[in-house]
Amino acid sequence: GRNQFLIALQSTTITPRPGTGTLATDPRGFEGDGCENTKPGCTYANQPLSRPVFANFTVLGPGPGVFAPADGNGAVIRRGSAATLVNGVIGRWPLYGISIRDAETNALRSVDSVMVRNVILSDNSANFEPAGTNFGQLLNVGASNILQPPGAAALFASAVTSSLDWMPAPASSARSGGLATFIGTPIAARVTAFFGGSMNGSAYVGAQDPAGARWWQGWTAYAQN
Repeated sequence: GRNQFLIALQSTTITPRPGTGTLATDPRGFEGDGCENTKPGCTYANQPLSRPVFANFTVLGPGPGVFAPADGNGAVIRRGSAATLVNGVIGRWPLYGISIRDAETNALRSVDSVMVRNVILSDNSANFEPAGTNFGQLLNVGASNILQPPGAAALFASAVTSSLDWMPAPASSARSGGLATFIGTPIAARVTAFFGGSMNGSAYVGAQDPAGARWWQGWTAYAQN
């Protein structure tokens, strides 16, 4: 799939309605899975591979103290899945901003099928897994295109649930730093055939164009249950 202009927010835990199950212990913003090798006839190398592209996204977790998960990450890419994350914001996750798991997924990373480009990582407990723990930290080697400013809430006009406004604040790092064109980059081949055209880059980062209309305003609902 190819996905552009996305907003996700987790700010609280909820009480499940009767009969609906229990709260997850591994809340995540993104989760990319290949074919799970514990299922009959399935291995991480099965074709077709999952190769999603996510561009211009804002994915915020609740920060510390809201819940006590075993695995609260902004993005988990695993089980032989590929992924392209570009021009986005991943912030306030209580464990890691980005987790890359399983050798098969890391092999895809090494040949440019797991790409993270021009993504702001902010206020996560750690942006990447520590060395020796899976493969997320390998994204940070020479990755000058991954921005890490402090203060995820300060990126936007308001990240308070009662007055949410995803417009980048006047001094926000999200107003610039985006990959303005995908032409001439490894991403170009992954963004064709997007609703009959190609997915476009942006000079800004996140879901909201600082010079554009608030496209999400007036029809989104932030339901807690």
